[in-house]
Amino acid sequence: MIIAGIGSLGVADAKEAPFYTIPSPDHPPTWYVSASFDKLDQSLRWSSRDQILSLDITYTLQGEWPLHDDPDLYQGFTVHFPAVHLDPASRQLYFASAPGRRTFIGSVEPSFFGRRVVLDRNVAVSAHRRNGVIDAAIIIYPPTRP
Repeated sequence: MIIAGIGSLGVADAKEAPFYTIPSPDHPPTWYVSASFDKLDQSLRWSSRDQILSLDITYTLQGEWPLHDDPDLYQGFTVHFPAVHLDPASRQLYFASAPGRRTFIGSVEPSFFGRRVVLDRNVAVSAHRRNGVIDAAIIIYPPTRP
């Protein structure tokens, strides 16, 4: 069973320096290095079967394509975050920030369409095309003070 994330991927204050960064080891290649793509969507999902957090990203390259009926070309990418784990009792997502220490980054919650990944307020997802490949990371900022 795959648990999909729909909606916001986290909000963080861009003025703060990251507290932790969890990079994805995946760097899938894109169509063209120099082409102009627009990011249409990105969503997190937790796979109960594979026990892994994944980020699905969709880009489009708009233009006139004489051999295609649809003038927009779409390409989807998936990157994984194997360092992120799920505590089955609390449904909290975490990573081991130090030996024996868990840093919680969000949760897997029920939703209208099944389940969704909800990141904590101080956690954000960054995914960008660079030099013809996708780079993605989960960025954890210091907790905000009330």
